[in-house]
Amino acid sequence: MNMPKTLQKYVEEFGSHLISKNKSEATIFGYKLAIKQFLCDIVDNRGKDKDYKMVVTPKTLTYKFLEQFTVRAKSQLEPNTQKIKLAGIKRYLKYIRANYNSNVYETYEKEKELYNSDDEDILRAEPIQDNYKDTLSRDEVKKFFDISKHNPRNHAILKLFYYTSQRIHSIVNLNQEDIDFTPKYTAKGIEYYVIKIRYLKGKKQPKDIPVSPDCIHAIQDYLEEREEPHPTGFVTDNYRKKLYHKDALFLNGRGKRIRNISIYAMISRYSTRLQMTKRVHPHLFRHSAISIMDVSGMTDAEKKGISGHSKLSNAIDTYKNPVMDNVVEKSLQALDINQKTPKPTPNKPDRDIIPKPQKPIETPIQQSQSVDKETRLFNAYKQGLITKQEYLKLMDEEITNDSNLAGYY
Repeated sequence: MNMPKTLQKYVEEFGSHLISKNKSEATIFGYKLAIKQFLCDIVDNRGKDKDYKMVVTPKTLTYKFLEQFTVRAKSQLEPNTQKIKLAGIKRYLKYIRANYNSNVYETYEKEKELYNSDDEDILRAEPIQDNYKDTLSRDEVKKFFDISKHNPRNHAILKLFYYTSQRIHSIVNLNQEDIDFTPKYTAKGIEYYVIKIRYLKGKKQPKDIPVSPDCIHAIQDYLEEREEPHPTGFVTDNYRKKLYHKDALFLNGRGKRIRNISIYAMISRYSTRLQMTKRVHPHLFRHSAISIMDVSGMTDAEKKGISGHSKLSNAIDTYKNPVMDNVVEKSLQALDINQKTPKPTPNKPDRDIIPKPQKPIETPIQQSQSVDKETRLFNAYKQGLITKQEYLKLMDEEITNDSNLAGYY
């Protein structure tokens, strides 16, 4: 996006402010882009190759302009994109209040208090859609483990996703020193190992995650065949810290730290080979593992001990810190890949209750009425009650009432 230098100055100043607040590279990039579009009155990126005249500066910005821009942004952008844009603008309004004596943020606060409704909050994004309605069952996770067993690196990565329930950047940024290969034992003698996760979302303090021996054995198998790392090269993390290839746990074929895109491609390839109908991506393993732990009866505080979430429910802050042995034992048992999901036990009738008489045997026509409409139509055609033309015609029509089929039974 080609912008006037006078406007670029304000954007760069805001970027320096975000750096001083120790914001990540991704956050700074997203917020700066939002402010460029905001000050130039652009809602999306489609005109990024054009020149735009400067519309507003921090000193000339008004609440009316803010209101007009956010209304259009909400109507044109997806909820996830809205959240980034509006969060960046909100942060910018606070910044220019302190540095340019702007009163736009105070006006926004007064308007929000006046209406006292989230729906009237112009800097509140639309609710984010749930992209994780699907989950992987234990059997589906096991299929991914089985199909990747001939590639030690991919096999270890998939097991780390599942057993640690961590995000992709936490796995990519792992170093060899973060893996403790010394076995530990709970009070009941259950063996487990510890992995130090240094890159947790929104947190600077590393967290020790207990994992099963199955996960550690997969990592050991990979390290026996691992490529020679690049001796001097490095990449930078979101906070501008150098991550050297020689320290990395997972490497690509060129001896460099593996990238996110390679992991996405690997999971997509396995998903296609397994003919998965759902969209499988790295975060789905995290979502699935937490869901399995939840179904297994682990409390929010115990799940937090594995996932690293700051909150798992509105009441999470009221929980006391769980006993570490309980977290280890319950998580290892819940995430046991060989555990079979128990089948529901059928309700047995009380012996004192007189059994109901059996229903009379149904005729083929009566049987066809107990199944769905599509099957009933097919059965009627096979029994010669309707012709092929009538069958195809009714299949194309939208049947909304059983009475529509009454003449064919």
